[in-house]
Order: sequence, then C-alpha cells, then structure tokens
Amino acid sequence: IVCISATMLFNLPAVVSLIEALRTEGPRPAPRIVVGGGLFRHAPDLWKEIGADGFGADLRAGIEVMRNVSQEAN
Repeated sequence: IVCISATMLFNLPAVVSLIEALRTEGPRPAPRIVVGGGLFRHAPDLWKEIGADGFGADLRAGIEVMRNVSQEAN
C-alpha cells in the first residue's frame, strides 16, 4: 500500500502523476493507493476521480481504509 497526503490544491497534478506512474511503471502487482490530507478532506470524492483506491479523512480512518484495501487485494 502506498499512502499519499496532500494539503494544497497546487499539489494535485503531482499526486495524479505519482498515481499514474505507480500504475503504469511501478511494481507488479501494482500497489494499492490510499490518499489523505486537507486537499482530499475538502473534496471527498476526488480520490475516486484521480484513480486512488481509498481515502482516509484522518489517521484512524486511513488505517481502516488501508485494512479494507489490503483485504480487497487478497
């Protein structure tokens, strides 16, 4: 699982590029990707639009999302 956090909107293109690189050039099988941070808390469905596998609004939620994403992969 790769976790990516972003707070500022101007970081969104870098997050999208990182997700695309992980999906196309990263290890196989491709890692599951969970995002968090202020950017995603203000736009709760954005994670789906950019191709992440999950979103955690805070640390506890992120841990739970990682557990669920990990189980889905198995």
